[in-house]
Amino acid sequence: MRLICISDTHGLLSGLMPPEGDILVHAGDVCNEGSVRKAADFFRWFSAVGDYHHVSWSLVHTLR
Repeated sequence: MRLICISDTHGLLSGLMPPEGDILVHAGDVCNEGSVRKAADFFRWFSAVGDYHHVSWSLVHTLR
């Protein structure tokens, strides 16, 4: 089993393509602004990227 961990993407998802793995974990800030739109953009990207089981431990600055 291969675990891929990324963190603190701060909305910078363009061109980000994690390597192949079984589980993709995002830990940390998904955006800087705290807007619902930016959070939705992240989760749309996160759910569509790769063939992983997805785990997100995020939202530190996402919604204020």
